[in-house]
Amino acid sequence: MQDYEEHLLEVSCDRGVYARNKSRSRLQSHKYLSITIDGADNSDHAVPYVCHRTHDSDAAWKLRYHVIGAIAHGHGAWAFTCPPHVAQGHNVTIQALVEVLTELRRRYGHQEVQWPGTLYLQLDNTTKQNKGRYLSAFCHLLVDYKLFDFLFINFLPVGHTHIDIDQFFGRLSVYLRTHNALSRPHMKQAFERCYKASKDAVQVPVVRHWDTIANISGWLEPLCKPVKSITQFRCLRFFRSATDNGATWMQVKDAPRKNCKDLKKLNWAGLVENTTHSTLFKGPTPDLMEAVAKGMIPVAALPQKAPGMDQLEKILKGIQRFEVSFARVFTKQHSTDCHAVLELMREAIYGTRTPCQWSTWDLHLLRGESIVEPPPVAILSDVPPWRALCGEFYAIKPLDTLPFFLVEVKLAGKSRVKGGDTDVWGAWVMFYWPQIWRSSSKEKRAELEKEMDVDFWLNAVWEAESHVPKKLPGNLDFEDLDSFQQKVTMKKTKKGRNSYLKRIGERETNRKAIKGWVRRWSGGVDMHDSDQE
Repeated sequence: MQDYEEHLLEVSCDRGVYARNKSRSRLQSHKYLSITIDGADNSDHAVPYVCHRTHDSDAAWKLRYHVIGAIAHGHGAWAFTCPPHVAQGHNVTIQALVEVLTELRRRYGHQEVQWPGTLYLQLDNTTKQNKGRYLSAFCHLLVDYKLFDFLFINFLPVGHTHIDIDQFFGRLSVYLRTHNALSRPHMKQAFERCYKASKDAVQVPVVRHWDTIANISGWLEPLCKPVKSITQFRCLRFFRSATDNGATWMQVKDAPRKNCKDLKKLNWAGLVENTTHSTLFKGPTPDLMEAVAKGMIPVAALPQKAPGMDQLEKILKGIQRFEVSFARVFTKQHSTDCHAVLELMREAIYGTRTPCQWSTWDLHLLRGESIVEPPPVAILSDVPPWRALCGEFYAIKPLDTLPFFLVEVKLAGKSRVKGGDTDVWGAWVMFYWPQIWRSSSKEKRAELEKEMDVDFWLNAVWEAESHVPKKLPGNLDFEDLDSFQQKVTMKKTKKGRNSYLKRIGERETNRKAIKGWVRRWSGGVDMHDSDQE
């Protein structure tokens, strides 16, 4: 009985550490970053999928995707789909971590916010994808490249690993009870609609579909030392030594919790008994940038039970069965995407596998370097260069007398602005104004404009200029892409839970980003100009 009570106390302490790390990431984003990554059960994500099951839908063979989720607390959520011909393992977690970190590096740089020095990585307690030398060696690289000063990898005890990332997958399962997922774009739509992140974060998940992943474990295998007994530890720490010429060290601990009088005392140590630390590479730290540039990263490995030719034929017949039996919902776009993934599988298994697709610009970001990325490649005129999601708020180019005003995107598309001769990409928006300013007379507005500064604008209650029309776009105003400047996080007011009253989110990074943009705009530079410098 005593052992059982100690076990529950230890689990409670470990969960308390995870809760503390999440709070630090949300409240002190310039010092701490907390990320959790996990994979979902791929049996629940077979495409094409219909919510109302029939004999034909059950009998048809499907594409079984691997779904990987990530949550950066205080920043948003990510979802990645991986085709079934790519082997799972540490490479999947590394790929997800790289994409989340590079995206956050861009956000921090765009908002001119200090990058945190400490990363807390919460992972599932499994050796298949997380516990081992390859993921540990990659975290060693991140610290050695000075992206972080401290990096912690924490694991909860086996049987107690249900956390917020599992709720992320749970929301998708609930959504799919009443909605179809017939292709990868359809699944992306499902993720975006089923889950919203916490307030003051990017609420809509970022969804990406992988064709392949980087085989980092294959590259690191001859470079890493063997690690002994790493599976018995549930907390790893990476940092640069103050005594060993700045070399990166790894220390381990039995659990992430702090010491308390009712539980066994824990100390940081090396993997080998009676050592203070461990190192993971046989020689100097390898150069990931050089390996990617010279094509030294091996292609993604195939799973041990790779689909055979007979299975590919059955999947093809399953897609064709959907084309006949569900012709009304399984459109040409869904069919084209499923056939493209099937052809990708066939080429990977019996032909040429796709090499590593990492960008050197992303690796510059992982090395902690501040760089100016090249302008994006020109795209075809029939492909939208920018996709605004319904409900996102932006500060747009202000009037001469006002610091800024806000719009809510209701529908993105192509139309003609007032006085324009050709159709351009943009969005139909609903304008928001400060309530006190909107309800005042012209004379009162003139007086208020003289008194109002940016801080007054940030703390004001914002009211919609009109109501959303029953059929979009209706009478909404259309603004081109250049008008949209700074993205703004908004929240509902207590009095306006079911109305059109909003307040600007109180998160420091959100308000600093707005102030920075207003300062740049007053200097004659808008957001699009600054992006191209």
